[in-house]
Amino acid sequence: MKKDDAKIYYNQGVELSKQGNYNAAISAAEQAIKKNEDFAEAWNIKGFALDKLNNYEDAIIAYAEAIRVNPDFAEGWYNNGVALYKLDDFRQAIDAYDHVVEINPDNAKAWNNKGICLSELEEYAEAIDAYDEAIKIDSTFAETWYNKGVALGKLRKYSDAIVAYDEVIKLNPHYGQAWNNKVIAFGRLGNFEEAIEAADQAIEIDPGYAKAWYNKGVALSTLNNYEEPIEAADQAIEIDPDYAKAWSIKGEAFTALKKTEDAKKCFAKASKLDPKLVIPDLVK
Repeated sequence: MKKDDAKIYYNQGVELSKQGNYNAAISAAEQAIKKNEDFAEAWNIKGFALDKLNNYEDAIIAYAEAIRVNPDFAEGWYNNGVALYKLDDFRQAIDAYDHVVEINPDNAKAWNNKGICLSELEEYAEAIDAYDEAIKIDSTFAETWYNKGVALGKLRKYSDAIVAYDEVIKLNPHYGQAWNNKVIAFGRLGNFEEAIEAADQAIEIDPGYAKAWYNKGVALSTLNNYEEPIEAADQAIEIDPDYAKAWSIKGEAFTALKKTEDAKKCFAKASKLDPKLVIPDLVK
């Protein structure tokens, strides 16, 4: 009877969690656990609700109980990895995701999340291996292609990064960040005309994308075209008046046009906003 009661409370917890009523979901899960302390799913739903309330430490404790009861509980391991990641405990999160894929090798999300953790640790080659596993399972996982592109860029494999971003764009043509990152990769390869075209695509998707306007300005300035970089910088500044790099690239353009006073004002503004800023650069 107690186990039947536990199931009732657990189901209540699930429904309350779906409704976003996480405190009530925790209470229901705790009632289920009182009836059956070895109810792994109840510990898991308690952890999930705690996670949603940003109480990651207690969520991890709940997931540990779920895993104690059932060491092959893939969902408990996965959720544990998510909470550990949010606490910047990337090594432990990787261990959790390793348990997930050991139980279920076809869990693309776990492979992807493992890659993200490895990237946070700057272990980009290993991250790419994890992303490739995710892509083998689900080649339509746009986020993984994007993450792979970022990792490839970190390894300065810019041509390969562009290939990854192209896969993202095939799956989702409106993925502005992928277009913006193509700008960066093309810029690193010295293909500034293509960088400008990619920036225009990012801006078409989101005219309020300040970084894309800035990156367009940087690419334009490399072509000895200085009026247009000022216009691009102005667009970035209109969106984000505190965008130090945009003020700096505007100053660079004014310098090239021998408008020294205007350049000084821009550099002064950039310096005030970011005293560590030295030269403009492409940004993600």
